Amino acid sequence: MAEVQAGAVVSLGYIVLPASGVTRPARERLTLELLDPQGGILAANFLDLSLYPRQRLSGPVSRALWSPDPRLVGQLARAGYTLAASRDTASLVVANQASRELVEAVSNGAHLLLLAEDKEALAGGLFGLGLTPREGTLWSGDWVSSFGWLRRKRPFAGLPGGPLLDESFEPVIPELNLAGFYPSDFQSSPGGDGEPAVYAGQVLGWVHKPSTWIGRRPWGKGQLVVTTFRLQGEDKAANPAAAALLDSLITLAETFVL
Repeated sequence: MAEVQAGAVVSLGYIVLPASGVTRPARERLTLELLDPQGGILAANFLDLSLYPRQRLSGPVSRALWSPDPRLVGQLARAGYTLAASRDTASLVVANQASRELVEAVSNGAHLLLLAEDKEALAGGLFGLGLTPREGTLWSGDWVSSFGWLRRKRPFAGLPGGPLLDESFEPVIPELNLAGFYPSDFQSSPGGDGEPAVYAGQVLGWVHKPSTWIGRRPWGKGQLVVTTFRLQGEDKAANPAAAALLDSLITLAETFVL
């Protein structure tokens, strides 16, 4: 133990605490105590941590996914999802770029999960939606009263934590907001099923100026689920929070009955 003089600051190094035996996502508290030589508590603090198992949240879906992007195909395959040979035989399309062909497919009954991480992902206002950058705006997140949140229900109920996003989501926090969802969408859905159309987003100050990060929208005979969370790439595939969030989004988009 290093000797610390009054008023001095020294590095005490670091410790590793393996979270072995985690079989499901959970929120656990790490309690820290500073003791004097006699074992008395000089100071105490705690840190709430989100823990995830190494395996995916709910295992591979039984039905098949299809993507027009080869990189997404590879990421989904390595994650253990079942893949379809064509869009017509898939139970869910996973894409990162909207197109008129996908709009038509959803109109005819397809379910689409759109990972809208690029500002051109909804070019032309397809699906009646758009994207706006957070940087340089009120939603940039550098104001103390800016909160990202996730509705922990339906497939998101298994993700640890309360409604506010914690530090485990830091690598995937969106850089874009979805435009085209309205205040009423935060309470109900245009589909009339009693479920909200918005599952995640950001608020400012005293719950002002809500923005959307995960939304769903019935479109013709099908359904669109769109998110601006950054979930693509091998670094995200290896991140347990990102993998669990993608798994929950796929479950929502594939199985939600309109």
